[in-house]
Amino acid sequence: MPTKPDWTFINTFAGWLSAVGTLLAVIVSLYLSRRDSRIRLHVNVGIRKIFIGTGKHVVKNAPDFIVIAVTNVGRRTANVTGLFWKNWLIRRQYLYQIPGEAPLSAQIPAKLGDGDEADFTVSLEAFAATNDPGEFARRCLPRPRILTARFLRMQVRTSTRHTFSVAIEKELRQRLVQWVKEKRPSSPPAEAP
Repeated sequence: MPTKPDWTFINTFAGWLSAVGTLLAVIVSLYLSRRDSRIRLHVNVGIRKIFIGTGKHVVKNAPDFIVIAVTNVGRRTANVTGLFWKNWLIRRQYLYQIPGEAPLSAQIPAKLGDGDEADFTVSLEAFAATNDPGEFARRCLPRPRILTARFLRMQVRTSTRHTFSVAIEKELRQRLVQWVKEKRPSSPPAEAP
């Protein structure tokens, strides 16, 4: 059983414990207040089919689209100013992605309020027509492509210079690797002596 000197010794820690509790309360309140001032985006990149039409009409051969879905999950308004392809294995190499046509795609710059979403879409045909497979392979998919494709990212840049980087879905990775392999230039024929 503790005696009076023991209780006196234990009570000397009361001031210290209250000071530590006050410090922790201040740290938590500062963290919560600053958390709302940060821009937070959720980004998803993959291949999707977009069906246009209503009623009983079914589109059997709907084209595939690359869809970059950006959702503002924070309280602060975010302005999306750029979309970039980037491979983590290659330094200082980016490829700028231009969104597709306006009726199907959001355009840059896109202003996103709390909970707003912008879908940037590019048809795979338009992507293949506007991009050089050799340049895309050099900047984003070096050899061995199946391994380096795992490090391919889509980066979303905001007006405050925050960059959000996200891995692309497996199906899109495989389609990009296949596209680069199929479209790479063949070696020129050897000249006869």
